[in-house]
Amino acid sequence: MAALAALVMALLGVACEENTVTTSSEVCPYPVEGVEKVGLEIQGTDVVIDMVLVKAGSFIMGSDGDDTLLARPNERPAHRVNINKDFYISATPITQKQYHAIMGTRYLMDQDSADYPMVNLSMGQIADFIVLLNEARHQSFTVPTEAQWEYAARGGHVAPEVQTLYAGSNDLDKVAWYYGNSWIEYKKDGLLTQERRMHPVAQKWPNALGLYDMTGNVWEWTSSGYMMYIEDEEDDPAGDTENESMAVRGASYMQNINRSRIAVRTERHKDDRDPTVGFRIALVSSI
Repeated sequence: MAALAALVMALLGVACEENTVTTSSEVCPYPVEGVEKVGLEIQGTDVVIDMVLVKAGSFIMGSDGDDTLLARPNERPAHRVNINKDFYISATPITQKQYHAIMGTRYLMDQDSADYPMVNLSMGQIADFIVLLNEARHQSFTVPTEAQWEYAARGGHVAPEVQTLYAGSNDLDKVAWYYGNSWIEYKKDGLLTQERRMHPVAQKWPNALGLYDMTGNVWEWTSSGYMMYIEDEEDDPAGDTENESMAVRGASYMQNINRSRIAVRTERHKDDRDPTVGFRIALVSSI
């Protein structure tokens, strides 16, 4: 594990993928060389969903406050979690283009919004999307569990010992759209107006696995019922299966620096539809 961590930190010469926007003269070191990415094609559409393989492993989930000393009670106690099966996770939140292609519906916004995260969906609506995706692919996609989500956000099997505040960096501006940088300027009634908004996916640096927007832009649903953490080591936790409030992760363009940390978590009722909450897909099998 230590050797892998050293490799992650040493690969400063590995360039980011073409659709990454660098925020300084530095070269993005991610994704780590050798990470497996598969383009998921949907027959009858022009849609491709990039999926990244996350191999089984262990990590420390949550925070005891050592990162900023501002960890909230629902982030504690930090505890070891074992992810016992390999899984794939989408490289970005599901976009409007991907969602509407699967659902056979039209964009709710103009074509310029095709690469924005799909938001304003309840868990029931996401389940409908998953059903059609599974029918199209003859597979068993899901929304990632909260543990799968955090393991992937922290770099999964390629960066298990590299602890950063945000997914891929300690510099939030490099990896995320958040309260401090998500301004959009536009004219309204002839006056220049500023407003914080979400942005197209994959415009910031990815993390070590090549996952974009794990921090910021939009919160992301998980399939785990919300619950407080326990101290004991856990194997593939699924959360409180009786709770109708689901764990939501990743922060959005409206959160500040402290509330954008990887460990930050909140909850939404499964029937909520929120303009700042999107989702990813996961698959525990081969593609």
